Amino acid sequence: VARSNKVGLSTVYCLQHLYRETGTVQQKAVIVGRPRSLDALDVAFLESCIQRTPDIYLEELQEELQEAQDVFISRTAILRAL
Repeated sequence: VARSNKVGLSTVYCLQHLYRETGTVQQKAVIVGRPRSLDALDVAFLESCIQRTPDIYLEELQEELQEAQDVFISRTAILRAL
């Protein structure tokens, strides 16, 4: 099998072991980095604020988010989320 697929013998053994343990040869996704500060509901709230008031400032979005959702986040994070 290793020769026909042009992989090392240790790769075949690792995949066999993984299949026996999990029932699949796909590894679990590794989540790296910090979790997001805003969830989908927060982003939807911000988008609705922008639709209501297209010329709203980031500072005002920050205040609205804090008042309505009780989430305090930097203006930079709001800008990145949008």
